[in-house]
Amino acid sequence: MMVATEIMGWCDPWTDGVNYMAYPPCEQHLGVGYDERHPIPNYSTEIEAAIEVINKMNEDGYFINQLRATDDIPKHIALAALKAKGVEVER
Repeated sequence: MMVATEIMGWCDPWTDGVNYMAYPPCEQHLGVGYDERHPIPNYSTEIEAAIEVINKMNEDGYFINQLRATDDIPKHIALAALKAKGVEVER
């Protein structure tokens, strides 16, 4: 089973250096201090769009657990999309 890092309830501008999705930053907080966090809203429309991208990637031969956030899909949206598709998500 594929495993992704759990989406955190708070925005965090840093990753843990190993798993790039461990602490997904929101765009407005890139580069701010580690403890400056705020709640991540539920972007249902963006998540649905990300799921469509993930489905297309799978059709093109990419593995879902190799998904990287892009300019079009912020990390927390990509992770939420994985979770919405039923990928097991854990810390």
